Amino acid sequence: MNRLIIKSIKEDPKLYEYLLNNSYLITYLNRDPASFKMFMKRYQARKREERFQKINHVVDGMNMLSNIIDSVK
Repeated sequence: MNRLIIKSIKEDPKLYEYLLNNSYLITYLNRDPASFKMFMKRYQARKREERFQKINHVVDGMNMLSNIIDSVK
């Protein structure tokens, strides 16, 4: 793996954790350093997905609270 790739991965703790959780991606990065772009796209898609899940969880909680308040009235 290229030293610049290793450095950029270790600088971002969340990116490093993502790589540890998806260790099969290490083989792709070792075989072809150009696959770093693919790795970053997957990581960014995962982060975006997590953000949407968090937002949906908050909205669901607000809807539940609203329903509880309406039923109490």
